[in-house]
Amino acid sequence: MAYRYFKRGMLTCTGKELEKLVQACMGHTNILTHPDIKVATCWDADRLDLPRCWIDVDPDRLATKQASDPRLISWAEKNAKDWLSKIQYRHKITLV
Repeated sequence: MAYRYFKRGMLTCTGKELEKLVQACMGHTNILTHPDIKVATCWDADRLDLPRCWIDVDPDRLATKQASDPRLISWAEKNAKDWLSKIQYRHKITLV
């Protein structure tokens, strides 16, 4: 999909940046770490957001030391739960 958007001019990045984006998209589910800090950080951001899908963050699946900090994980989990509460509240309001 990234290649398609790039060809259509919908992504304003260089070819090198596009390759990093493709690597980040392709490996974020199965690969634990990446030598490029930008790719690793993208994966960590995605994994720290898993509580929005009712999935606990597993520190062993985070790519960077910083993301594995228990305080950051706790913050991410609280942030996700707050977001879920707002979504559920809005949904109830809409049904009334």
